[in-house]
Amino acid sequence: MTAERSDMVVDLSIFCDEGNESEKERKKLNQEGMIMEYIQVTRENIEKEHICCAISNNKDVQVSSKKAWLTNRFDDGLVFLKSTERGKCFIEYIPAENAWNPIDADGYMYIDCLWVSGSFKGHGYSNDLLSACISDSKEKGKKGLCVCPR
Repeated sequence: MTAERSDMVVDLSIFCDEGNESEKERKKLNQEGMIMEYIQVTRENIEKEHICCAISNNKDVQVSSKKAWLTNRFDDGLVFLKSTERGKCFIEYIPAENAWNPIDADGYMYIDCLWVSGSFKGHGYSNDLLSACISDSKEKGKKGLCVCPR
């Protein structure tokens, strides 16, 4: 797949600058005036953080395998930004040239997963996460975003 497909690409020039959102923790007031806190999972905090997958037991081999895989990918530019609340509210993205899917999108940021479910739905949190990805991608000089629909 190539980044030129219009259904998979977001041109970052259409978004206005919203200031520097590159700090490790982000707070965002949603439409209802509630504050949602976000944290970037890093090599330094991954062991104590819940990684939002369908498995809730941190001792499960699938969770430890996913954490090991994430840790190995951080050097490739992987970003895992999630709600500080326990649940499925996160975005996972990486420079497209380092993506594990076979795509031709050098200079773009590849969104592997944007997942907001359960009681988190309908509050604008997916917009928060996508906006953070857009801001981060612009700071890193990316041309745009790409996804591979499943």
